[in-house]
Amino acid sequence: MSESSLPELEIGGATCRSIAAACGLGHATVARALSGHPNVAQTTREKVLRMAAKLGYRPDPLLSALTRRRWPGGAKPSFVTIAYVHFSGSGRNKSAGPREEAIAVRARAAELGYNLDVLDYSSYHTGKKLSDVLVARGVRGVIVQAFTDTKALELDWNRFFTVFVGPENDEIHVHNVQADFRATVRVAVQECVARGYRRPGFALMNYLASGTNEPIYAQVLAERSRLEASDGEQPDLFQWSPGDPRYVQSLHKWYADNRPDCLIASHPSVYHAFCHPEHFGYPRIPAVRIPEDLPMVSLRKDPTVGSMAHTGLREHEQGVEAVNLIHRHLQHGVVGIPSVPMRMLIPPEFIAGSTLPNRLRRTRKSCARHTRKV
Repeated sequence: MSESSLPELEIGGATCRSIAAACGLGHATVARALSGHPNVAQTTREKVLRMAAKLGYRPDPLLSALTRRRWPGGAKPSFVTIAYVHFSGSGRNKSAGPREEAIAVRARAAELGYNLDVLDYSSYHTGKKLSDVLVARGVRGVIVQAFTDTKALELDWNRFFTVFVGPENDEIHVHNVQADFRATVRVAVQECVARGYRRPGFALMNYLASGTNEPIYAQVLAERSRLEASDGEQPDLFQWSPGDPRYVQSLHKWYADNRPDCLIASHPSVYHAFCHPEHFGYPRIPAVRIPEDLPMVSLRKDPTVGSMAHTGLREHEQGVEAVNLIHRHLQHGVVGIPSVPMRMLIPPEFIAGSTLPNRLRRTRKSCARHTRKV
């Protein structure tokens, strides 16, 4: 392909030619570097990308693909907008700030040349009203932050290509990017066994969403069966639902009856229920010290306990992959409900912490002691 046949993309005043002039490189070399062509030296690519960022260059994601196929002489693009729909909630459920995947969505959308509109579903009376707003703004791709009541999200799905980020989508059959919750259980068990534990207890919260509960419960049963085969009888499962008034009492009784050698909790609130029962209205229940009495790993991060061992759900990667999925399909003009929805599972990462020491060498750092007798 000659230089003259390469598309001239102009966003915010910067073009391939202006970047080439600033870098002292040929137009063709710059175009290949910007498009990710493999036949460009890494040092050259980095030089071009730095200059592109400095000059404010932003390629149009749809028309750049279209011009490569149809208009080799070049075409002037316009911005394409995608939307990120979230639910801020109200009262106790009100969101404290943007979730990590939302931040990743904004950054990745900008890298690919999209405008991003962020809309709060709770600000609109009906899904039809939100759909009309999206259409009026020229939105074709929609990323939805998962929330529990998806039945209330009555968008006109046939007008958009939609991706849900998160597991709480059991009603709308669109593509979904979420954490691999089965893998979080598997990784947590592997880390416990590697540190010498053989009788992990599982404390499982009902997330009120089958996209979270079902994979966690299924993997817990599989892991518990394997542990029983190799190490004998295992502790009973502990399960609870949010708002259960007897949750803390039941949790402490379960621990006293089963005495697991470590704990795998699907929600980090278990840490606080063990360490600080008085905060839940039970000043006479003795605290269980973590990790001295009970080492622990959580399947989710608790920002208030920086030392907690946990499986990271990689929300940033979820946001990035949601935008990549939107990008690939919009380039081919795909909208509407897919005949076969795809679920992309992002594998977790293990974040070591002092709450899960090696069994023979536990640390002495833990939550404060609360040992008042009943």
